[in-house]
Amino acid sequence: MHLHLTKDSRIADIQQQFNLCYPYLKLQFSAQHIHVGATHVKRSLIPSDTLLRSITHMEFPCQINIDHSMTVARLESYFEQKTGLHVQVFRSSGNLWLITTATDQWSLEKQNREGEELSQKPNEEIEPLDIHEQE
Repeated sequence: MHLHLTKDSRIADIQQQFNLCYPYLKLQFSAQHIHVGATHVKRSLIPSDTLLRSITHMEFPCQINIDHSMTVARLESYFEQKTGLHVQVFRSSGNLWLITTATDQWSLEKQNREGEELSQKPNEEIEPLDIHEQE
C-alpha cells in the first residue's frame, strides 16, 4: 500500500486510504504523543478535515509505503519520521475502538485480522443469576 500525500491532503484522506486496506483498524493523528490512560487524548487529536500543509513542514509530495508485515510500532515511528506527526493505531472490537499499545509488535495484518474476529463475534447472552443459589 502506498499513501500519496500532497499539501492539499487532509487527515481524513489518509484515514480513508488506510481504512480501505485495513477496515478493522483506524489511524488517529495528534500533535503530541498519545499516552495510554491519558485524559487529554480526545483534546489532542487533530480534526480529520485538517490540511496537512497547515500542521507539518514536511516536503510535498510525500509517499508513505506500508506493507502487511509492518508492525504497528514501526508504522507509528515511520509516520513520525516522514511527516512529523504522531499517529496511533486503534483496532475495532465490536462497537469500540481499542488503542493497540499493548500489541504494537503485532503486524498490521494480524491487528486487522484480530479486529475482524472481535467485530464479528455475536454478543453473548449473559445468564441471569439464580437468586436461590446465593447465600
